[in-house]
Amino acid sequence: MSKFQDSLAYRNCNPLNIRYDRKTNWFGSKLKGHGGFVVFAAFSFGYRAAVMILRSYRKRGIKTMGAIIETWAPRSETTLWSTLRL
Repeated sequence: MSKFQDSLAYRNCNPLNIRYDRKTNWFGSKLKGHGGFVVFAAFSFGYRAAVMILRSYRKRGIKTMGAIIETWAPRSETTLWSTLRL
C-alpha cells in the first residue's frame, strides 16, 4: 500500500484535503470527516471540488503556483513554506 493510500486524503476521497464548513455543500460530500475535512462519496467528487476551487482562484487573479499555495496553505497555518523556495 502506498503512502497516499494510507493518508486521510485517500480515506476521505478528498485529494486536496478540503476543509468542511457549514456554508459549502459540496456535491457528493457525505459528512464531516476526521480532522474537519470533507468526506466525498467517490474520488470523482473530490477532484470536481478541487477543480472548482482552482477555477475560483483563477477568477480572483490567483494564477501563479506561489499565489495558489499561499491561498491554499497560508504561512500562518503550515510549516510547508519553510521547505519551499518560491
